[in-house]
Amino acid sequence: MAGHGALCLALLCAALAACSSPRAHVHASPSGDVSTSASSGVGPVRVGLNSSGHGYVGTKLGWLGLSAGF
Repeated sequence: MAGHGALCLALLCAALAACSSPRAHVHASPSGDVSTSASSGVGPVRVGLNSSGHGYVGTKLGWLGLSAGF
């Protein structure tokens, strides 16, 4: 059983190493509203949480960023 724990730990470390670094975003609108979000992901896909408590998944295609909330 100890071998399975070591294998799981090695796979977890490999998965975390493959993840892109976490990002934090702050946006202020002209009306003075401020929103924040934090995200992380693997490859071009990012999953995050915004300041209103909603999650989202997104990707970037060149300069174009696409995301959907959930």
